[in-house]
Amino acid sequence: MVPVVDEPVVKVMKNCFIPLADERAVKNPTMIELFFNEARNAYLEGRYPLGDDNAYDRVAAVLAHLELGVFDATRHTLNFLTPKMLNFYPVTQYEKREGVVWQRKQLEQKLLEQYRLRTTTTAQIDLMKEFLEDCRSLPFYGAAFFDAQVERPVGRLGKLKDHHDVDVWVAINRDGICIMEKKKSQELLLGMPFKQICWNVADPILEDTSAGLPCIVLQFQGQLLQVFSKQALMMDAYIDSCVLGLKKSGGSDEVDSSVKHSLSDSYSRLNSQTGLRNQLNKLRLHPVPKR
Repeated sequence: MVPVVDEPVVKVMKNCFIPLADERAVKNPTMIELFFNEARNAYLEGRYPLGDDNAYDRVAAVLAHLELGVFDATRHTLNFLTPKMLNFYPVTQYEKREGVVWQRKQLEQKLLEQYRLRTTTTAQIDLMKEFLEDCRSLPFYGAAFFDAQVERPVGRLGKLKDHHDVDVWVAINRDGICIMEKKKSQELLLGMPFKQICWNVADPILEDTSAGLPCIVLQFQGQLLQVFSKQALMMDAYIDSCVLGLKKSGGSDEVDSSVKHSLSDSYSRLNSQTGLRNQLNKLRLHPVPKR
């Protein structure tokens, strides 16, 4: 066997600190295409969950229009679209239907119905902008992603069986923090603006839950969530940078480093998204210790 050698990968990534208003003001087509490519990759990898199935169909139709052109009934049939589905849907949205043929056919039919509506010739750059605006409405758009684990809630039989931690992505941008599950539909579990949380790197609340990983603790709504990650210190430093950037741009008071309260006033996008909701019942939350 030929040994596998890691190949270096060069990526062009957008500055995570750039405000949305500044990004929208960019007119250079090359820059817009770079923004689009980064957002499309994140969407297809499942890092931009939309929550609502109808939203996936609509966004997939935009990507189909961009790649295939205006809908043509003589060419764009179900058989034509089937091998291209992973160009338009996140891999989890399509492969979770693996083995259930009728569900995949149903998804392909829904894409065809949405794509049929796109009968007007549109410049590619405008289609890229349309896709970007869908992504920009998400609370985790433009975030830096960190690998982490969170605890599952313990049920009535919790002591009788092992509870494995949930593998998650922690998405941090200028506005706040989102946590989404990696497996299954890669759904959003938690989204909070900085102004509603406190955080700090700390020792695990329960010694048997740490798995030897560093821990960053998030406090919100009178509860604590432990996030275990080798990148805990990086997350802490990145949050500090985001908050300090908001302080400078908004003229807010000095950050209290002991509790690290957030200064962000902008994180309204989560509540406006249909299908995107906090799912705290899927997280193990601890009460704040009394002093």
